[in-house]
Amino acid sequence: MKYLLALLVTTIGFSALALEVGETAPCVILENYQPDGQSIDHCIRDKKEEQTHTLIEFFSITCSACKANLPKITEVANQVAELATTRFVSIDRNVEQVRNYITANRQAYPFEVAFDFERDAKRAYDVISTPTLFVLDQNNVVVFKHEGVLSETDMNTIVNIVKGQ
Repeated sequence: MKYLLALLVTTIGFSALALEVGETAPCVILENYQPDGQSIDHCIRDKKEEQTHTLIEFFSITCSACKANLPKITEVANQVAELATTRFVSIDRNVEQVRNYITANRQAYPFEVAFDFERDAKRAYDVISTPTLFVLDQNNVVVFKHEGVLSETDMNTIVNIVKGQ
């Protein structure tokens, strides 16, 4: 019983920390691997000046749900490309393995990929499982959050949010 109570308190404590819709996303500086193969460090929530939203997808190269979600998030990102910056955040610890995977699958990953091998962003955003997607508005407030593979309804919701519909 004592262990069950400790587990319950721990679970409640962790769920209270989760980054949820309506909260401001933290700035976490990570190394980003650009589509051209260059690496730069910057805040994963930052967007290009001309864009109003940021899509942040936490993933792992060993996650089958992440691989299933990739074409869906890419489709959404392409539909809102003029309005949103899309970033993938790898929680894998082996940066070289992720680089090699992304390089070999560059067409599947046409966006920046940030390396979170120390899991700083994962902790700051309180990501429990992958894939987890956050959509941030122009003020870096979470306007949509989704864990798991996106449905068609989820995809349409994201497009409508970003396009202001």
